[in-house]
Amino acid sequence: MSPRPRFHRLEPDKKAAILQAAALEFAEHGYEDASLNRIIESAGISKGAMYYYFDDKADLYATCARDLIASSLASLDWNVRVEDADAFWARIGELFDGAIEKTVEDPMVFAFGRSFVKTPAALREHPGVVEFLDEIQQYMRQILEEGQRVGAVRTDLPLALLIRVLFVVDEAMDTFFYEAIERGDPVDFASLVPMYVDMQRRIVAPEYPTEKKP
Repeated sequence: MSPRPRFHRLEPDKKAAILQAAALEFAEHGYEDASLNRIIESAGISKGAMYYYFDDKADLYATCARDLIASSLASLDWNVRVEDADAFWARIGELFDGAIEKTVEDPMVFAFGRSFVKTPAALREHPGVVEFLDEIQQYMRQILEEGQRVGAVRTDLPLALLIRVLFVVDEAMDTFFYEAIERGDPVDFASLVPMYVDMQRRIVAPEYPTEKKP
């Protein structure tokens, strides 16, 4: 479920004002504690107008998430067409590095991402949230298909299964990342990307070299 068609017919600056106000509120207070009244006041619209554009708070949240993620994804170079498996995994490392850099450097993306890992399970089943998560998984599918082409990704398991497993791993890593920062723990970004890539490679590579015991 996307926002109602009438929202898309708004002028770009009006749409941006609503999404900006909502994103700030969700980023600062999280989904459950976010106030539609504060969003309405900040965006300079009436309550009737808000419900004219969106079904409910979950619909607005899903729209904000899709908007922020789309802008983040658009800022990255998703070309993973390479010549061999090693080059593929090196390229994946570059993508992770770019995504983390974007998250850390953009306070809005960082704060909203932190709020997302804390969203209640029921919200994950909202049609709007399911829709944009499916969009992310389409990116993952394209990447894995390219990995299979160069022998970097196993072909003995369904892609749908690999995507679901990687999605769970990514969520766990995101939660670890945000919780560490919230606790004030030092985060070594230089080692974070290799750790991300290593975990994913161990899951989806056809054969992953294991350490030989002496």
